[in-house]
Amino acid sequence: MELTQKQLEALALGRVKGIVRKRPKGLDYKIKVKNKGWFKVGHSLNTGRSNPNYGKTPWNKGLQGIHLSPESEWKTGEQREEENYKWKGDKVGYWGIHSFIERKLGKPKKCEICGITIGRFHWHNINGKYRRDFADWRRLCLKCHKKEHL
Repeated sequence: MELTQKQLEALALGRVKGIVRKRPKGLDYKIKVKNKGWFKVGHSLNTGRSNPNYGKTPWNKGLQGIHLSPESEWKTGEQREEENYKWKGDKVGYWGIHSFIERKLGKPKKCEICGITIGRFHWHNINGKYRRDFADWRRLCLKCHKKEHL
């Protein structure tokens, strides 16, 4: 397949579907700048270094993991799960209980019925009451999970 000159230009310019649009006659795009010294090589506005802090060391460099005061430090484990004031217990919704089970039991990697280890796996609730009881959940592949619900 041989391309025309117009299609070659469009490909070179990165145009979509080979369409080259021409500018209407009489339209000129000229940049009019009063102080052309700004655009000279080496000028401070042309080097990208107009930030007054350019090249200076940041104030927080090397402070990773260091807490500046005990008041600003988050107390780890203080408000996790049951201790949190927003804890709903077993009244949590469908996605909330599934994310809890996946966080506690991990992502399933093997089906408990057919034993395959390749593909997508789900956590299946056995009795359908969606509680935080770990014995009430099974690892199933997508195919076996659909069979369980039918």
